[in-house]
Amino acid sequence: MGYSVTLQPYTDGQGRTGHNVAAVKAASVPDADILVLSAHHDSVPTAYGANDNASGVAALLYTAEALRNVPTDTEVRFLSFTDEENGKNGSRTYTASLTEEERTRIVGAIQFDMLGGLGSTGTLVCTVDGEANWVSDLLQKKNPGLESGVETASDHTSFQLSGIPAVLLMQRGRGYLYHSAADTAEQLDLYAIAAAADSAAAAAEEICSADTPSYRALAREQGERGAYRQTRQNMIYFGSSRADTEAYIGAAGEPVGASEISGEGWTDTYETYHYSMRWFDSKVPMSTYYQYRNGFLERIELRPEETGYTGEQVRELIEAMYGSPVSEERGQTGWSDPIYSKYITLSRERRSSRHQRSGGCGGMELSVFDPPAGGQTEVGRVQPVYGRYQ
Repeated sequence: MGYSVTLQPYTDGQGRTGHNVAAVKAASVPDADILVLSAHHDSVPTAYGANDNASGVAALLYTAEALRNVPTDTEVRFLSFTDEENGKNGSRTYTASLTEEERTRIVGAIQFDMLGGLGSTGTLVCTVDGEANWVSDLLQKKNPGLESGVETASDHTSFQLSGIPAVLLMQRGRGYLYHSAADTAEQLDLYAIAAAADSAAAAAEEICSADTPSYRALAREQGERGAYRQTRQNMIYFGSSRADTEAYIGAAGEPVGASEISGEGWTDTYETYHYSMRWFDSKVPMSTYYQYRNGFLERIELRPEETGYTGEQVRELIEAMYGSPVSEERGQTGWSDPIYSKYITLSRERRSSRHQRSGGCGGMELSVFDPPAGGQTEVGRVQPVYGRYQ
């Protein structure tokens, strides 16, 4: 097709390797807006992967061919991700590798995943919270038959968590093919796949037109609006139910892990959910994981490296909000908040925990304390943890 193609290497926590594939349609002007069109090319071991997700890759290639000779003042990136099935790790690797300049230029992302499977009914344009953004509005303008939906289980979530308006084009319902040996090419409706790709191509062609104004300002506004901002005055309600927590932060988390720990006569259930949250006035949301014990919030983990932050950058953000540290000893740095009576510590090493479900490499621990009249009592931890989630 004449595009510039590159491979981004990827290695998972067990040493297995793969690649993200990127083809780029260059813009006619410098510092151009960037539009992302994407799919994932991996499948689960139990399925042939025609619907999930050769259908999405086919739609991506169809769209790339349709746009091949279209003049553009917008850079278009056609991306195919690896390891979506194990937690969207390929797209997370990609978004974590973006520079701040690239994030600023990316105005939207359209993901193709599971299209035209027999047993499904129609095509949806989904966002992570069910609320429309400019990308979904444009797609529905091009194809009024597209209905709105909510979905977090695909790679568009990685872009939304990075402050980029993103949508998913997918079939209504996963159907009987989902993750099964019946997921073969004979079970696909090629016309439905082509219709979804036509909608994306029509939207992309309008975005690429020199007559279309830049979407950059609107994209930044909508990208930031999609992430909850944890301010110093906002309480963290440890011990609240997941329903109450999500109602408070205004976001539905993505389930990413579950486990049980049992003893004689007792069983504790642990569930972990992924949210988009901005901490310490960060411009880009940090990957935030809430762990619920028996349905109630027990711990929060930050993994800033998943969205491109380093430990030093996190410390700079804390100092910008709370000032100079009041203590530094034994690898821990502490800040006090005289306004809202909190004490925060940042540790270079993680503390061990029998409930820890993260990778084993070291990182930072951020603890939040509410000091009562009699002293300091820990009410919860916020941990920037380094390592792939298991």
